[in-house]
Amino acid sequence: MLDNFILKLQRGFGFYKDSFSGLSRDTWLLSMVILINRSTYMAIPFMSLYITLYLHRPATDTGIIFTLFGIGSVLGSFIGGKLSDLIGFHTVQILSIAIGGLLFIVYPLVTNFTALNVLIFTIALFAEAFRPANFTAVSAYAKENTATRAYSLNRMASNIGWAFGSALGGIVAAFSYPWLFRIDGGTSIFAGLLIVIFLKPIKSKKAKESQTMPLSLAGGLKPWKDTHYVKFILLTSVFYTCFYLFFRIMPLFFKQQWQLKESVIGLIIGLNGLYIAVFEMLMVNAFVKKKSSLFYIKMGAQVTAFSFILLLIPLKSCGPFLLRSSLVRQEGFILFNGLAITLYGWS
Repeated sequence: MLDNFILKLQRGFGFYKDSFSGLSRDTWLLSMVILINRSTYMAIPFMSLYITLYLHRPATDTGIIFTLFGIGSVLGSFIGGKLSDLIGFHTVQILSIAIGGLLFIVYPLVTNFTALNVLIFTIALFAEAFRPANFTAVSAYAKENTATRAYSLNRMASNIGWAFGSALGGIVAAFSYPWLFRIDGGTSIFAGLLIVIFLKPIKSKKAKESQTMPLSLAGGLKPWKDTHYVKFILLTSVFYTCFYLFFRIMPLFFKQQWQLKESVIGLIIGLNGLYIAVFEMLMVNAFVKKKSSLFYIKMGAQVTAFSFILLLIPLKSCGPFLLRSSLVRQEGFILFNGLAITLYGWS
């Protein structure tokens, strides 16, 4: 039994070693920047607690804040992609991460709710403008025929940083909510400086169509004219709307309903990111050839739904179910998200 476990562990390490060997120096540096930047991703998970407990505003105001954050994120992604084409991904990365960091530092100084709404929208605009520029950078700095593995490393670094940042955020929030934003903003600016110092600006390379766009688009068909693909996108949007409730509203549920400490809430959220980082590639690699991707996507949605049902168990009765619900949710996400990437060629 123990020997079998050790053998599987060795195979897992071997899989990651083979997956990330041969990547360029700049790819590793870029992933390190992402890890550092995401390591301070602590303000947003605790935003609901900051609004209700620190500013003493109703929970409905939290919903308004996150709605504006979502709208700003969508617009920021679009604008970031356009600006990357116009002025280059290197400049967009630096400006978005630096300005977003400065705005995070300013955020705890503002108490007027209208000003908070405007500020969170602007923060999301700049923070999410970084993403398309960063995706372009991953492709540009990757060696030939390593773009897919470079994206995988970048995603893993993001998840590990998110796990560490969420856990650290719980500790910081237990002492001071405003310092969540100061540390978040300061480290974002530091990550921007690392890009300036260690990553030289280069022209982006045109990635292969199969690596950068859905199969329908690669085949010449406009994605919005592919009825099957549009239906899938709409259903995926519904799934993510439910899934990301865990990272937006669940901290408030844990605090108000179950009276958990901020440090425990941060640990729970952090374990989610760590679980994805460690097991996503292994699970996708193990399942992708056994049955159709669509089968596991359906299973992932059902497993995620079951994880929310587990939260209905009263805290005094649930014991380890709290942690198990968290991990089950990530298993569902891995199956849904990982196999969706495989099915439609998303990067």
